[in-house]
Amino acid sequence: MSSGRDTKGLGRWAWTRYRGRNGIVTRVICAYRPCAPAGSDKVFSVYAQQQRFLDEQLDDVCPREAFIRDLCTEMDEWIEQGEQLIVALDANEDLCSGPVAMAFKQRDMREVLLMRHGRNAPPTTDNGSSVIDGIWAMPAIGIERGGYLAGGEAIP
Repeated sequence: MSSGRDTKGLGRWAWTRYRGRNGIVTRVICAYRPCAPAGSDKVFSVYAQQQRFLDEQLDDVCPREAFIRDLCTEMDEWIEQGEQLIVALDANEDLCSGPVAMAFKQRDMREVLLMRHGRNAPPTTDNGSSVIDGIWAMPAIGIERGGYLAGGEAIP
């Protein structure tokens, strides 16, 4: 039906809307939440670029917090319009307990890969022990199959 992106132009997410059976509208959102900068690339990081933009807008908030605030504002509008949402997200934090998980749970969304396969099934993609990438969906949306590869893996 249509497509769009983060209204602030920061490249944090893009979306596409589909109309299915019975006129049901589903919006699929692909999103990236920057990680806090570390090391020598701090000035050139996505986080730093977004912080400069927010500072210019006199918006005194951390880019990671702004991501949640701004995406949830748009999600609330879409939910109010009766749309079903699917969010594929690189959250750069633990998707079981972090602020993103809490914000999505408040909107009655759940991480569908964890629900389908259990806590130990998804690979970690940050070379650590946390699941930081996931797919969130509203209760009316189920999955038959789904998964993803660990960082550095490829399908032959």
